[in-house]
Amino acid sequence: MHYINLKTIHHATETIDQFDSYMEAFAAVKEYRLADSSGCYYISQRATECWYQSNQQPAKVYRIYDNGYKSPMRYTVVLTDKNNGHHACIMADSEPRTITQEAQCKPGAHLGRRISWDDLPAQIQQAVAEQGVK
Repeated sequence: MHYINLKTIHHATETIDQFDSYMEAFAAVKEYRLADSSGCYYISQRATECWYQSNQQPAKVYRIYDNGYKSPMRYTVVLTDKNNGHHACIMADSEPRTITQEAQCKPGAHLGRRISWDDLPAQIQQAVAEQGVK
């Protein structure tokens, strides 16, 4: 397993992504560096302890992204279901007024910063669960 870690200007280290292959991790770390030049992103074979503690998300959830209000749909929950190389995803604004599961996407830094299930607001977690994601 290959992890992307972020070292902040305050010298804190946080694991933000994981990949099965080095090539996937290499491509993703380039995207993270382009999207955020203020942090030091690097590939590691070890994740931080917080990464393991916070990853208690439903089995069908593959990745979760937060674009920080850069679009009307702030959160993207990428599911494990695939169709023609694209994952099914649920997109939601910061309050779950608008949720759609019909979207398809490719995971990556273009969707925003990767967050854990615990970082997703409770009302979004509930809305995702109501969509039948277990």
